[in-house]
Amino acid sequence: MRFFPAIKLHYIGIDARYREQGYGQELMDEVFDICQEIARLSGCVFLTLEALNSAVGFYVV
Repeated sequence: MRFFPAIKLHYIGIDARYREQGYGQELMDEVFDICQEIARLSGCVFLTLEALNSAVGFYVV
């Protein structure tokens, strides 16, 4: 069995009152910056995200 270090994110969200104001993008930018630093220090090679089907478009680049 092979081992691949990974970071898994689960259901990150923004309260409905604050959606469509750029907070989600700011939050994810910060999360990805933190994940890059963790990967650099740990050798992590994957990032996975658990998301609602209705939110997938937000995460796809």
